[in-house]
Amino acid sequence: MILAFIPLGLFLYEYIDFSRENNISSDLVNQSITSNKHWEWIVIVIIGSTMEELAYRLLLVGNARNISVSAAALLYYLLASIFGIDNYSLNYYTLLIFLVCAGIFIVVYYFLRKNEEKIEAFYSRYYKSILYLSLMSFAYTHLQNYPIYGFTIILSPLLVLPQFIKGVLCSFIRLRLGFVYGVILHFVANLLIRIPLLFN
Repeated sequence: MILAFIPLGLFLYEYIDFSRENNISSDLVNQSITSNKHWEWIVIVIIGSTMEELAYRLLLVGNARNISVSAAALLYYLLASIFGIDNYSLNYYTLLIFLVCAGIFIVVYYFLRKNEEKIEAFYSRYYKSILYLSLMSFAYTHLQNYPIYGFTIILSPLLVLPQFIKGVLCSFIRLRLGFVYGVILHFVANLLIRIPLLFN
């Protein structure tokens, strides 16, 4: 189990060491593939949709595997945000974050797989809370698309309303038809949003 946390220590050491040696802010470390327009479409429409569904919708069906994958995906977003790394950049740091999340997946899955009955009982008792927390987390994650000012916070319910509605629709499809169909709906929604940008 301890071995699962080695990538986290390595990541933190390397990140701090690299930033100090090169006197570079974390924003400049990113070599984002979204700077290439073709990759931007693939990343936002396909990879982004899949990652968000793994993080926010897979756990709506409670079992050890789903919760572990969702925890790892959420941790990936959290670490990338904390260290100022583009979620979809291809560099040493995203690889280290991925390895950390893989270690977390192993640890969480190891502990949860022995408690499937408790997970089932917890989900049957608190399912509405889990669903609402998933929807609100998904919606408010997108608040980072806006500059954060006091006025932004006040207007945040309106700003994230489209993502909240998309989350409700994707959750409904995920629960009625399955995870893959929720990913497809998310993919189509992101694609439709990106199409007008072709004409700019």
